[in-house]
Amino acid sequence: MFTEEGIFPIGDGLLDVDAERLKGLLVSHDINEIYEVEQTPFARGKFAAVRRAIHKNSGSQFAAKFLKRRRRAQSSDKEIKHEIAVLMLCKGEDNIVNLNAVHETRSDTALLLELATGGELQTILDNEECLSEAQARHCMRETLKALKFLHDRSIAHLDLKPQNILLTGERIEDGLKLCDFGISRVVCEGINVREMAGTPDYVAPEVLQYEPLSLLTDIWSVGVLAYVLLSGFSPFGGDTKQETFLNISQCALTFPDNLFGGVSQAAIDFIRRALRIKPNDRMNAAGCLEHVWLKDECSLNRQIYLQAQHDADFVQDDEDEDEDDDDEDEEEEDDEGVENVSQQQQQQQQQQQRPSQLQQCATCLRATDRCAQEATQQQQQQQQQL
Repeated sequence: MFTEEGIFPIGDGLLDVDAERLKGLLVSHDINEIYEVEQTPFARGKFAAVRRAIHKNSGSQFAAKFLKRRRRAQSSDKEIKHEIAVLMLCKGEDNIVNLNAVHETRSDTALLLELATGGELQTILDNEECLSEAQARHCMRETLKALKFLHDRSIAHLDLKPQNILLTGERIEDGLKLCDFGISRVVCEGINVREMAGTPDYVAPEVLQYEPLSLLTDIWSVGVLAYVLLSGFSPFGGDTKQETFLNISQCALTFPDNLFGGVSQAAIDFIRRALRIKPNDRMNAAGCLEHVWLKDECSLNRQIYLQAQHDADFVQDDEDEDEDDDDEDEEEEDDEGVENVSQQQQQQQQQQQRPSQLQQCATCLRATDRCAQEATQQQQQQQQQL
């Protein structure tokens, strides 16, 4: 299960690192002697605070995650060593933050991590409400690559959400990194893990039922994440935490037209296949990456073009095309696109009756403009060939 020397399971899904192996990361000097550490954290959790740390000589910047060594009047050294062990196992993986060094004080352990300068994916959602489908696909691909890397090593993350996905640059396309392995656990045959932990909107039914967890517990969170990225809303969010948990337990899943009217059927199928109450009914990480939504570029580009073209026509208040023109346009499309065009016309009629809904999706439309332009060029080339 583990190929790295000096890292071993100690029960309850936790890993440990032997002293000799840890010595290679542990720095004896006080962190403030080597780095200028900002006092104000840029991220904070219940037992951790993350501050920017700038190397005094080189100017290199890092994210220093300070973990309390005592939690609820008990030592948390086991949990801290587990997080260090997981990060050590993930060293060199492009889509997971890299651990550079460990500093210890009497009250804290500081993990010196790679700094993802773009911040949390959640910040993008706060500003834009939702992503274009192309952006969402990119996020899901990169996140699932990281998740597959973990699952190949029998590690479940158990807290997958936009706050734990970091941008390496200003744009989503610049790269993503998965972080925060504080509640991750080793789950495999012979290791029975039950945990009531995670973020309410993203936890799987088996977590709420206090049933054994598995790698497929993460896949439920994958489905929730995809839903959130595409719509800007939680699929199971209720007015109270209890209502949210009830919705999760019943898998009360819907795809309202005002949120998913322009989303491809492949994306909706992906979400449905991830959000199955029984863990064994869900895809695994490799299966998610093989799903048509994350592999079939051509059909998605066409869907984005059709939706963007429709929305742009509506925003500009263009006159409706007559039925004869619509028929001619449909004949020019290939057989594979006929069904998408028909669906698009139905959406256009519905959208004309609900102009206020378009305003909610205006942010998403701007994100699809680039994809629409590319698809337009492709269509012009096809018409020239015809």
